[in-house]
Amino acid sequence: MNELEVFFKQIESIENKYNELNKKNAHDFNIFTLMLKAGDEVNLHSKFIAELLNPKGTHHQGQQFLALFLEEIKLDIY
Repeated sequence: MNELEVFFKQIESIENKYNELNKKNAHDFNIFTLMLKAGDEVNLHSKFIAELLNPKGTHHQGQQFLALFLEEIKLDIY
């Protein structure tokens, strides 16, 4: 493996560790960044709910919120 390949492997390892920390702590999740127009209450709720139910959302919790929601409404799609 040449030096460049080693370098990129190290970067990948660092990125994976950072992503794992984000999953555990969700440091960059900020609900207020979803509320671009604070006066737009109609869309505010929809954006908030959509972000929480999105498995790829900035909360870094994967399908956790979606699964809990589906369980609560008793809808089994998995």
